[in-house]
This record gives sequence, C-alpha cells and structure tokens, in this order.
Amino acid sequence: MAREIPEVVRAAAGLAATVLDEARKLPETLPGLPVRVIGLAMQHAMKVQQQYAELVARGDELFTGLRGRTSPGSRPSTTTSSR
Repeated sequence: MAREIPEVVRAAAGLAATVLDEARKLPETLPGLPVRVIGLAMQHAMKVQQQYAELVARGDELFTGLRGRTSPGSRPSTTTSSR
C-alpha cells in the first residue's frame, strides 16, 4: 500500500529546490544588486512621501470642515494697515 507524501513535506521540498536554484543564479545577479537595492529604496521613499502627502491632504479636509473655509495650514491675517 503506497502512502501519499504529505503536502507540507512536498512544499518544503519545493522550497528547498527553489532556494538551490536561486543560489546557483547568485553569481550572475550580484553585480546588478546594488542598483536594484537603490531603486527599491527610492521607490519605497516615494511611496512613503506620497502616503504622507495624502494624510496631510486628508487632515486639511478635516480641518477645513471643522474651521470653515480658511485653509488649515494658514493663519488668519493679523496685520493692520496704519495710515
């Protein structure tokens, strides 16, 4: 009577084979790695900046609704002209 190999064992064997395949490709991919890492870091930084800008815009919407029509980032004018 043949037993079926458990799915977890098959997945672990597939993972091990994939790791070995990628390790064999490593000498070819190492020269381009710094450029790729820098590109990914810049991508992430841009995404964080975009998310921050979206949060600021959402906060502006909230404060505009609470304070009226004035821009949330601006202060009311306190200058008076003296003539």
